[in-house]
Amino acid sequence: MAGKHEATKDRNQENSGDTSKAKTMGSESLKNAAEDVAERARDAGKTASKAISDAGSYLGQKAENVTSSVSDGLKKTAQAIREYGPREGRIGQVSGTAAQTLSDTVNYMEREGFEGMLDDVSSLVKNNPIPSFVMGLCLGFLLAHATSTRR
Repeated sequence: MAGKHEATKDRNQENSGDTSKAKTMGSESLKNAAEDVAERARDAGKTASKAISDAGSYLGQKAENVTSSVSDGLKKTAQAIREYGPREGRIGQVSGTAAQTLSDTVNYMEREGFEGMLDDVSSLVKNNPIPSFVMGLCLGFLLAHATSTRR
């Protein structure tokens, strides 16, 4: 009987060793799988980050192009007012002031660019939230009215 008992004990130890090996192998493959998933997530994050950065650069460049186009248009308008507008009397004063204001606007746009103007608008809204909100409502109403199909 003692021999039987020892054989059973040896088999139990062998099974225990096999279970221990299986647990170790299972935890290693689980660890490897987790590392693989983490690596893939990092790669996906890098790819998404690059795509977002590229899109932001593209949009920033387009915004700068629009700013430049608007600036050019305002510059031409100021020149036309100076060239063809009246120079004397009250209307001459108004046209001169309008041309100067347009020129000042062009200088501001060229100096600040789109980013600078965006920062200025952001500061203006932060410092004057209620008037900014009312202005937004008015602009929204005017835009909705202008684009409405019902007239």
